[in-house]
Amino acid sequence: MGQYFKVINKTKKEFINPHTFGNGLKLWEIVASGKGVMQGLGLLLAEGHIEYNKKYEPIPSTIIGRWQGDSIAIVGDYAKSGLYDMCEDEDGKPKKGWKDISVPTYKTLLKDAWLGSMKKQDLLKNGTKWMFGDEKKIMEELFPKECVEGELLRKQREAKELEYTDFKNSLTQDEISDLKKKAVAITKMIKKASKFKKEQSEE
Repeated sequence: MGQYFKVINKTKKEFINPHTFGNGLKLWEIVASGKGVMQGLGLLLAEGHIEYNKKYEPIPSTIIGRWQGDSIAIVGDYAKSGLYDMCEDEDGKPKKGWKDISVPTYKTLLKDAWLGSMKKQDLLKNGTKWMFGDEKKIMEELFPKECVEGELLRKQREAKELEYTDFKNSLTQDEISDLKKKAVAITKMIKKASKFKKEQSEE
């Protein structure tokens, strides 16, 4: 199974869980893409960043810069410090004195117009089938329209794929061979037509 990791603030006794951000729990699943939980960590460590509203008034943030200057570590469950198990119980709930700030951190991250837009596109393409727990709840709260549309589109694709598979399985080998020959013939006709059209335009 390998070793699992989470990002822990030793100073404040807070942590962020990679699963909330859509990442796996293994080290390379966390750091390889640089997305999700690593982007959240970037917000937490930022110093001097200020966001403004339309009236150019500073917007206070409880997330951006929250961990600046603290002692932070990406801790594995094999680590001698035992920190991995100190902050959460077996049900994934924070233990007494510890705080999981994964949800507010991810919500802050998705307020960015570009990141939010990319997430919407991903939801429309893949739906929420492979999302679980807090990640799925966040998506349904922030992007309800895209979640519903994405799930409908995904189910339509799966239904079409199933229909195709059923159709393919119902064919004999001779019928499949005949369809392949027809497909090759049609492809050749399209290429000839395209070549003829190009020659005509050059005259």
